[in-house]
Parts: sequence; C-alpha cells; structure tokens
Amino acid sequence: MGIAPPPSRLVPPCDTPRGRGRRIHLASVLLIAVCATSACLPRLPASKRAVLATHAPTLTPSPFIPPDQLAAPGEATLIPVPLSTQAAGGDCREAPGRMVNDTAPSSLGGPALIWIAYLPPCYKSEPDVHYPLLILLHAAERNLQQWLSLGIPETADRMIASGALPPLIIVMPNSPLDNASDAFILADLLPALDARYPLNESRGQRAIGGLSLGAAQALRVEMQRPDLFGALGLHSLTPVEADQARLAGWLTAMPAGLMPRVYVDIGDKDVQRDAVQAIAQQLSASGVEVTWQLNSGAHADSYWRTHLAEYLSWYASGWR
Repeated sequence: MGIAPPPSRLVPPCDTPRGRGRRIHLASVLLIAVCATSACLPRLPASKRAVLATHAPTLTPSPFIPPDQLAAPGEATLIPVPLSTQAAGGDCREAPGRMVNDTAPSSLGGPALIWIAYLPPCYKSEPDVHYPLLILLHAAERNLQQWLSLGIPETADRMIASGALPPLIIVMPNSPLDNASDAFILADLLPALDARYPLNESRGQRAIGGLSLGAAQALRVEMQRPDLFGALGLHSLTPVEADQARLAGWLTAMPAGLMPRVYVDIGDKDVQRDAVQAIAQQLSASGVEVTWQLNSGAHADSYWRTHLAEYLSWYASGWR
C-alpha cells in the first residue's frame, strides 16, 4: 500500500461541479467556513455507490448483553438457511452466506470474547482461498446483533452475488467498548480468528470499523496497532475526549508506510458533526488518506442502514 498524498495534493471536491452544488447544503449546516479555509476532503466516487435493495430488514433494537448471557457457540439461526441448501445442486454463489456464533477465552482475565461471523457463499469450497477480514463494532448500549438488524448479511450477499464485493469474512464482536476490550481485540480476538478461519494475512486485506462509540474503539485499536489493519471506518463517530488528546501523538508516531485508509461519515443532523469533521481534517493534515462523507441524516439506525452498501464498497476498494 502506498503512502497517502499530503492534504495539499488531494482533489478538493468543492472545486468540482458537484461540489459547487453542495455548497448551499454545507452553508445550511454552518460548515462552509471549513471548506473555505482548507482543502475539502475527498468523497466516495459515485461509481462506487452500490444500490441497496428496496426491502430492508425490520430493525429490532437490542441492548448490550454481557457475554455470559449470549448463546453458546455454534451454528446460529440468525439466517434460517440450512447448510444443505448450499450443497444441493446449483451454483453455491447463489446461496446466502451463513452466520456462526463463536467464542474465545480471554488471556487477560476478563470475560470470554463472543462474536458473530458472516461466512460468504461458497465458504471453503475452494481450500486455497484466504478471505479479507472486516471487523465491525456496534454502538454503545447495543450488542453484536446490531449490524445484523441493520442488514449487513443481506447487503453483503447481494453485493457478492453481483460482483460488487469480493467474498469476505465479517466479524461482529460483543464489546463493552472500553480500554480493556481494546486489549481483548488485539490479544485474543485476532489470534482466535486467524486460528479458526482462512484469512488473508496482509494488513491491506484487513479492516476495522464501528458505529458511534464503536467507531471510537476502532480508532483506538487502529492508532495503537496500525500494522494490523489497512483500513479504518468511522461511522457517526462519537469522539472520546481522552482519545482526542492522544490523537496528535498517535499520528506523529505512526510510520508513514502504515498510514491507513480512513472513511469518515456522519449525518448533517448529528450533534457531533462539527467535532467529527475537525477530526477528519486532522487525520488528513497528518497525511492519512481520508474519504469524507457528510450525508443527510441523524445519529440513528435508519441512517446507518441506508449507507451499508457504501461502507462495504469502500472497505473492499482496497481489496481489488
């Protein structure tokens, strides 16, 4: 992976016809001053915006559940597709991926780690295939089921079937989103995933992202171990004051060759909008390749569900 160009070399979308049309909208949310005084961050190209299916799954909000109260490991019933369906003739690529519950003990003395893994269509049908890895973290007061209720498995199935997304493994861990669970991800989760699934070992084929405070946790993990993930997704980031104080030091200490690709998006009605844009500007000014998305919406499941395909398309853009 090459080193991202400095901010001065990024193409400011405010100078494009589309960008000029967006200025009216930016003025309405009091952000035009940012674009007027600094280079605008690049947006996701329209060619990479996948089309979401018109039928979205019904959302069932779910509070955070301690690991010892979750289901035991094994085949989940989250997507009721028998494994025999994939083996009963026809192209396995036409069948949905499947979901499994899994767990690993903590080497740090905490509760066991529990996660749900999305395994793509034709999983292990070709023994030599090693899949890209995407770790997605839920928001505060939620649990590992949040990404499922938003529709991530169905969106991945559609995009893989259409060729818009390569087959990948998506892991959604249950996390209290604190500093201790940051360590669990690094010390326990990643080794367990490497031992159990045929994953590509390249950091360029691995990404981590999250929603709200899950995005804050993803940011901490990436900044502390940039050698592990080549891409970071900050979806409606809820900034943590202590992390903001350390961000400049993390960026200064990060080797140029390990700068990640970073996707930052937020709704224009999100109360953290200005703070998050300032963080995106700080990342870009430090040489990080940032894709910035200011969308219509609030800090809500309805917003995240609308942009699932864009998220997956961006993560996979480094896996082609």
